[in-house]
Amino acid sequence: MNDGEMINRIGGKRFIGEDGNKKTSTGNLVFISIFCLSVILNFYFIFFQGKGEKPAEEDKTVLREKAKEEAPAQASSPGSKAATLSTAMEGGFIDVDFPALGKKQVKRLAFTINSSLSQTLCAAISKEDGCEILTAYMSRLLNWKLPGYSDMRNGDKIGLLIEGPKLEDDNNNILALNFQGSKAQGFETFYYKGPKWKYGSYFSEDGVEIFLRFRDEEAPIKDFSEITSLVGDFRGKRKGHSGVDFKAEVGSPVYSPFEGRVLRVNWNFKFNGDCIEIDHPREGTMAVYLHLSKVDVKPGQVVKAGQKIAESGNTGRSFAPHLHYELKDRNDQDKILNPFKFKFHNTYYKKIPADELSSFREHVEKVRQLMN
Repeated sequence: MNDGEMINRIGGKRFIGEDGNKKTSTGNLVFISIFCLSVILNFYFIFFQGKGEKPAEEDKTVLREKAKEEAPAQASSPGSKAATLSTAMEGGFIDVDFPALGKKQVKRLAFTINSSLSQTLCAAISKEDGCEILTAYMSRLLNWKLPGYSDMRNGDKIGLLIEGPKLEDDNNNILALNFQGSKAQGFETFYYKGPKWKYGSYFSEDGVEIFLRFRDEEAPIKDFSEITSLVGDFRGKRKGHSGVDFKAEVGSPVYSPFEGRVLRVNWNFKFNGDCIEIDHPREGTMAVYLHLSKVDVKPGQVVKAGQKIAESGNTGRSFAPHLHYELKDRNDQDKILNPFKFKFHNTYYKKIPADELSSFREHVEKVRQLMN
């Protein structure tokens, strides 16, 4: 090793030549001087200058929220029941007099999609205050326009106008819903009840109801307040729902949409309550009616299309008055048919009558003012 080749002793910052004599070159002295100067400057800025100009610390919660806002949105998985949501509650309930609905206590809620619907709502609203009820209502409305929520994305916006001050199972708690999506098409829906109507419903801006109805001559039930469940809906850990649930008062008339023969009545009462099963050979299906309060037919009886066969109820495993209507393939009873896609069921969208359109538009305008 020549004089130019040196060994660095890390601890002492000393350089020892081959001959063992300690040498400190001019270049090394310069290096050491610069190093010491930098240490002194760092010490000064940290302990003296920093004390006078130290920036204010941001609250850790604010930092977490900023991170959420700046994080890129990710698509929800197509198989998930709900998309992702985070909540911003706005204000308290205020008294409003609606021309069509009368006096209501209402509140606006705003959401930005960020995590599951139920988890986010129940983090902002307690179960006692109705977070699960509100989640169920939102799911029903969204599912008509966003089946399975597969097109929901982080960053999508939802606005609600809800009725309070306490959310209840037997009340239509959502008066308006506005959805703005990055992939799914945006939409609005408004709850409206005409002066002569038994039940109100949800309509788009142009006065068209958001869900399908069966033609009266083929409808299993004609008077109902809303459709609370569709074929395939999942309920907790149980398999997909096998029918359509119509929310209706106990005693509402139930009809057979098609001609057929009654196969059995009132079996498995613990779960089905009073019930009927009818065979329809021409249509290739078997119809099941559950949770009835009254049965008007007997096994073996032939019924005509449109004939009253029962009254809706709340019997068996039922948590609120409704009719469960189910169609099965006649040749494969494990195959459940969707009544709204069944070729023998004619469907349509209900519209606001022409003589009520001006009243409906006034209602929509007032709701929008409250939403904005």
